[in-house]
Amino acid sequence: MRALILIRLSRVTDVTTSPERQRQACERYCQERGWPVVGIAEDLDTSGALDPLKRVGAGPWLRDRLDEFDVIVAWKLDRVGRNARDMSSLVNFLTDHGKTLATVQDAIDIATPVGRMLVYILATLAEMELTSISDRNTASSRYLIRSGRWRGGVLPAGYRSEQNPEGSGLVLVPDEQGTAPTVREIAARVLAGERLAGIVRDLNARGIQTVKDRADVLAGREPRGRQWTISNVRRMLLSPTLLGRIESDGQVLYGEDGQPVQRAEPLISEADHRAVVVVLNERKEAEPKQRRAAEPALLLHVLYCGKCNRPMYRLKGGPGRQPRYRCSSVQTGGSCGSLSPTQAEADELLTAAVVGTLGVLPFAVKQSVPGTDAAREIAELDARLASLSEAVPRFPAGSPALAGLLDQVDALTARRAELAAQPVQESGHRWVTTGETFAERWKSMTQAERNDWLRSMGVRATYERYGPGEGTWTVDLNEVPRMIAAVNPEFVQGFGDIERDDQAFQRMTFALNPTLETLPPGKIVTSADRRRLRVVSD
Repeated sequence: MRALILIRLSRVTDVTTSPERQRQACERYCQERGWPVVGIAEDLDTSGALDPLKRVGAGPWLRDRLDEFDVIVAWKLDRVGRNARDMSSLVNFLTDHGKTLATVQDAIDIATPVGRMLVYILATLAEMELTSISDRNTASSRYLIRSGRWRGGVLPAGYRSEQNPEGSGLVLVPDEQGTAPTVREIAARVLAGERLAGIVRDLNARGIQTVKDRADVLAGREPRGRQWTISNVRRMLLSPTLLGRIESDGQVLYGEDGQPVQRAEPLISEADHRAVVVVLNERKEAEPKQRRAAEPALLLHVLYCGKCNRPMYRLKGGPGRQPRYRCSSVQTGGSCGSLSPTQAEADELLTAAVVGTLGVLPFAVKQSVPGTDAAREIAELDARLASLSEAVPRFPAGSPALAGLLDQVDALTARRAELAAQPVQESGHRWVTTGETFAERWKSMTQAERNDWLRSMGVRATYERYGPGEGTWTVDLNEVPRMIAAVNPEFVQGFGDIERDDQAFQRMTFALNPTLETLPPGKIVTSADRRRLRVVSD
């Protein structure tokens, strides 16, 4: 008979020899019986619980190449499968198609009722063993987690594994030669006011290795040259694993003392992590779904249509036409009718309004100041205390299990009282100067960095054009007055309250940018709700 050798192994390591030994044993078995081997179906790193017809190696032979073999030969029946139902189906499938099954270690002949029954019995035993193995692995995994050891898998950002110096197994340590310094740098830059988009661009431009590429290197694999993305960086910064804690199913794992299980040294302090979480939740930056240019337009998500309030996007135009900003209403099939300014015109006006006003002032960045509100942790403790309270009546009085449960309740209650006694301080921001003037910093920025700054400061421009030579520009500076008042208190004293008084803000603006004052009366106005420069084009 023509023989198809089937080889399966649940987990393949660098030192395993099982596939080779299985093959040699099956080849000897076939040679002794005079069966020519027509093929070998290998399913490595494949669970025995997976249906043979769905496997990468055996599946194509069983589905599409049945006419090429007469008998399947395996080392043992559990190499064929460990699921009794699937094995019964496979035996019926082979019998219906005139095929048979043979194993080296088990005397099986599925051509007889006794042989088919033996297959089912052995498969049931193999399934029971698989369940037992799974239970042991689960218990071992839980023990490793509770003891703070590393159980394997995807390494958390900024960490690597090494042998436990105090015993067996692996532990996590900060990857100081890899991504740990990068994680700290990213967190510090976020707290200094930088947006994730700019940080990601910088990391990619510098060729900084990503977390996944570093994991490939640590595992001895060739890195694939992956790029940093906003979504991945955001997810990394929000994870409690940066504090060396264990997260399971999206929740921090707590020990019997009611405290989070600590399995590694924190990469950043808890206060910094809490501040980063506050900043990111406030911003909620979205990653662009499509990137059509290496550098975004200066006024991307800054310039809006004054007629329908929709964003305006850069349009390159055809041959001989200058790039323009066009209202996005055109893309929805219902143009609002507003005309388009040229990109050069719009960029020049915005630059003149912003740099011309702020150029001589010190450049400042907004840094987050973390609050001390422990409400979130208190809510988590309350939920755990409620769960433990429901479990207490289930244990007999005086039992060790009840004593352990009550110890947890005492520890959690003490921790809650400690948190509740802490004063509540709202999170906020502060402005810090960098030693440069605004004009110097603006000149050194890339187009993308300028766009990031405009959007982070809430600068918003609108444009509405009615015909040739007729149109209105509006530039809202939004947070700029607060920045000026924070870093230049002496300068603004002579003008009054620039944050609330429109006339005071206008006087200061004229002092900083005299060219605005030379425009005809009525060309520049300010509004009560936002710091606004309104320029009517001629």
